[in-house]
Amino acid sequence: MGGAHGKRKIASDAPTEVVVAEGAEAEAQPRFAKERQPVEQWVSAVTNFSSEYGKHAYCHAKLIGEPKVFPNYGDCLDAMVVRTYGPWWQMVPSSAPRIEDSKFRCRDFIELEFDRPVVPTQIEIFETYNPGSLVRILALPSAGKDSLVRWQVIWKGQVQNVPPESRCFKPDLRPVQFHTNLIRLELDSEMLDYYAEFDAVKLIGFQMESDLPRAVSAADEITLRSNAQLYSQLAGSRGGSRNGSRRNSRDLDGGDGDGPLEAGSFDMLPDELLLDVLDEFHTMDLLRLGGVCRRFYWGVTTVMRSRHQIDLQPIYDAVTDSALSYLAPKMHATRHLNLSWIGSTAPFDLVTGSGLEEVAKVVGVQLITLRLACCAIVTDDVLAEICSRCPNLTELDIQRCEGLTHNAFFHIKQLRRLERLNLYSTFVTEAGLESVCKSCGPTLKHLDLGHCNHLRPTANHDPITAIAEHCSSLVSLCIWFNRYTTSETVMAIAQKCPLLEELDVGWCSKLHIPMIIRHVARMPLKKLFLTATRTVDDDCLRILASECPMLEQLDVLGSHDITGMGISALLAGCPRLVLLDVSFCGSLQKSDLQMWSDEHPHVTIKQSFTT
Repeated sequence: MGGAHGKRKIASDAPTEVVVAEGAEAEAQPRFAKERQPVEQWVSAVTNFSSEYGKHAYCHAKLIGEPKVFPNYGDCLDAMVVRTYGPWWQMVPSSAPRIEDSKFRCRDFIELEFDRPVVPTQIEIFETYNPGSLVRILALPSAGKDSLVRWQVIWKGQVQNVPPESRCFKPDLRPVQFHTNLIRLELDSEMLDYYAEFDAVKLIGFQMESDLPRAVSAADEITLRSNAQLYSQLAGSRGGSRNGSRRNSRDLDGGDGDGPLEAGSFDMLPDELLLDVLDEFHTMDLLRLGGVCRRFYWGVTTVMRSRHQIDLQPIYDAVTDSALSYLAPKMHATRHLNLSWIGSTAPFDLVTGSGLEEVAKVVGVQLITLRLACCAIVTDDVLAEICSRCPNLTELDIQRCEGLTHNAFFHIKQLRRLERLNLYSTFVTEAGLESVCKSCGPTLKHLDLGHCNHLRPTANHDPITAIAEHCSSLVSLCIWFNRYTTSETVMAIAQKCPLLEELDVGWCSKLHIPMIIRHVARMPLKKLFLTATRTVDDDCLRILASECPMLEQLDVLGSHDITGMGISALLAGCPRLVLLDVSFCGSLQKSDLQMWSDEHPHVTIKQSFTT
């Protein structure tokens, strides 16, 4: 990634889908004072995000203010870029298996703040490279400390296959009658051909005729209640045991049920068959079914108590402390748990670390997978409780948990069976990493330290050295954007980690690739990202061609010393190669790329451009 502005290209808006409030018809547009003009405003702050490509360029701060790139199209340093694209990140050793298989495909999110709360009537998203990844837009009502407040979907759609042109995307929003100055964009870049870039976002809306103390319409309140009471309905008194007739069932929490007794035609199903049917549902849908009637509640509770995998990320905004209190007693069999994004921007502390601690007490020693990506409620104390209660964890994902300080990572040393650890964009320091490596190193197989900006050398000591000293079982390692990593350290890792199949040292600017390439090539590499290390040449490619027959993905973006001869040798020597990024390799011609694509149709060759 790297370049300047390109040619002027503007695409027309793609078709969109209007979202109608569940349980109510969308009301007409709110009443506005006739003399008032719509308020147009640009992003004033980016309050949260799941990932970003760069630190100073291609970062979240580029979304603040008016467009800087549009209407130009192409790769530009002044746009915001998320970390991944396409299916490639799911085809490597570091890719963690899904927990359950839901229709939820949002891979990234960006939360934007505007100065003035308005009733949103239009949102304009300026996409300046590889548009079409936006799948949902949500708004957080400015309704005071109302327990009903949640993120509200105001537009949703599918990944769009649109022309490679810049566009000002103006989706048709669902009419609402609440103020907001917080907008959340959710993205699915898995179907994109290359990195998507966003230049700016404009929010357009009106203020109400009067500043209502409760700025939520009746129709929207139904939707708010539906979301906010999703768990409270289930956690209330709608359950029953199966002791005797289901019509005489008692609430599982000890009280009488207030839900309908009858289950319609499902009453004719034997219990075993009903449980088999319910077990096919994703947890998100299963919990909603629990509020239908007492028999469904019994069935849902029974299934939940024996379910090994629970994925709450698709309903991250509905998870509260009360919801976790309800769910915790039903998690005794849970071995794989995904709580990513909960509390990412939880309004008014409806979900706190105490809810996570309660879950940790229940799942305890049988939990082996825990994903808490982008959970701001994860603090040092919460992580300490998790590590103490769940010592058998083999996977822990705490990427972008900004509630953690540098002291938190010392608690991870209790996880002596840990195999997969994601510390992307956390505050881990050299001391914390050394503690983790010493205790967990013998079992650790996958480690992500991308964007860990606090891994800085002390007394001329590279903080990554601990990996080479203690983690001989590593299969994948990401140290993306660690500008302190030296060539000597990478050579030590290559020597001490003979099982390494995936290595990402992109933007590690101190590396001299010709110095380390022979050491790296001795590993059974499947993925090697040398992005923007700038020193890759034809000799490096020839070494990879002769020593790395298993190589599947290679990124040498920004390597100006590469020529067509080196690429030809690489393609001939790496028959399993499926992805090759040669963007901004100055001596390569488009005609050469087309020739290689024709000769090697199984290889996807990427060449980003600025014009």
